[in-house]
Amino acid sequence: MAAPPRPDTSPRQTASPHGSASPAPGTAGGATQARGTATATAGDNAAVGTAGVIAPPPLILAATLGAGLGLDHAADLAFQGAAAARLAAGGALAAAAIVLGIAALWRFLRTGTAVEPWHPTTALITDGIFAYTRNPIYLAFFLVQAGAGIAFGGPLTLALLVPLAAAIHLGVVRREERYLGRLFGAAYADYRRRVRRYL
Repeated sequence: MAAPPRPDTSPRQTASPHGSASPAPGTAGGATQARGTATATAGDNAAVGTAGVIAPPPLILAATLGAGLGLDHAADLAFQGAAAARLAAGGALAAAAIVLGIAALWRFLRTGTAVEPWHPTTALITDGIFAYTRNPIYLAFFLVQAGAGIAFGGPLTLALLVPLAAAIHLGVVRREERYLGRLFGAAYADYRRRVRRYL
């Protein structure tokens, strides 16, 4: 007796509007589209790689923040007076940084793309907090540095906000922008026109 035919389990393809065949959503190499996101294919990521940032951004923040607080303490340069006001102002900036960071991380988790810029990006997030600023996490870094300098009365901590911003902007953000432009093309160009880089 002949065996019954085996079911076809190979990935199916869907015809694209231009007449060529493209992998169906959910299959290898397929592209999905979610509200507020443009998702890259696996082939795109393999070809483009990563943003090539100069260093992990949290380490850049840790370096400038640690150096500033350490130097201020060693040189005893802390501002005198108005401690309550300084703590309140610095705390407000830190709270704003936390809100920005949580809002951004939430969108990364919901979208499923890597938050670390040294890993390949699989989705362009344009909704949530990213509808108001293209770089909420790096903006939060700036607020943390400024808030710490104000709260602890550290002039050198505040001064190191400048090299922090320069390192993040030139060594991280600009490289990410070129990377995302290659990866998402017109979708990223449109996003850049609509939303500011920082504020």
